[in-house]
Amino acid sequence: MRHIHAQSMRTDGGATLSGAFTETGSTEVTLDSTVAASQTDSLIACAFDKDTLQSVFIVADRDCSLQTNSAGSPPTTIALKSGIALQWSASAAYHANPFAAADVTAFYLTTGAGGSTRLQARILNT
Repeated sequence: MRHIHAQSMRTDGGATLSGAFTETGSTEVTLDSTVAASQTDSLIACAFDKDTLQSVFIVADRDCSLQTNSAGSPPTTIALKSGIALQWSASAAYHANPFAAADVTAFYLTTGAGGSTRLQARILNT
């Protein structure tokens, strides 16, 4: 099983840069959940091992807060921005594993007013 990450950017003048890389694993968590507006700590079933994590791609269509494992004392809290993916891979490793604090046993999503939030994710482990 593979995740192929493709990245690109374009300037106002039309110049582009691009790159791509591949992560390989044996198990994948796939999420596509919608949570109503103005919800606090809405549980989303999700579990994966932090030590065998290979690739993470999480995107929400509205600003929201993602917590792991506990609504009260989460080991990880991430402020997701609308349409801007949280992307991490073991081989690129430009920054630390965002879930290094603990194995993930659940996600909790807190949404804002103005409409429901769609959370999509692909998480690859070896």
